Amino acid sequence: MAPKIVNQTERKKQIILAAIPIIASRGINQTRIEDIASAALIGKGTIYEYFSSKEDLFQGCFHHVMQEFFLLVDQQLPPSESPEEIIRSLFQNIGKQFHSLPPEYFFILSDIWMAASKATFLDQENPYDLNIYLRQFRNLIVDLIQRGISAGTFRKVNVHYYSVLAGAIFDGLVLHWILDKKSLDMMTALKEFSEMFLNSVRA
Repeated sequence: MAPKIVNQTERKKQIILAAIPIIASRGINQTRIEDIASAALIGKGTIYEYFSSKEDLFQGCFHHVMQEFFLLVDQQLPPSESPEEIIRSLFQNIGKQFHSLPPEYFFILSDIWMAASKATFLDQENPYDLNIYLRQFRNLIVDLIQRGISAGTFRKVNVHYYSVLAGAIFDGLVLHWILDKKSLDMMTALKEFSEMFLNSVRA
């Protein structure tokens, strides 16, 4: 009997999807590989065929969450609108996606963000590469502002720091929203922020 052919991409995704709720409920430090293997209905050794370490698996979970998030945001951006309208849509789409994320995704993001921040602050080895998504967001904002400057609708600004500030405000807003959902409406806050941001760059 021929051996069963395993789709490696699907198996890797199977492991990640099994790991996410476990990491979310227990945290990084309390999660055991054998528990993830049991949830994925595979042997512990199989996990190490796809991930070199527990940290590698956790980073895989983080990348899955972030890639899914950015994919959904990108799919909803208008392709042929002005830079101003795309920025307005981008900010609103990010808010919509945060609203639709499963709770365990927030736990994964906060756990890995904290672990990466601590490692960087203490000048320790950091197994979690978060910069790829910071750069992805910043590059998008930079490109949109530069397009607006070229079209004459935006004034000349320091596009790098504008993109950094936009990301920082999003991060802070999400934290406030998580901690105080009763008094903070994410979509209203993002609508106000998008107008504030656009008013600051208009020519």
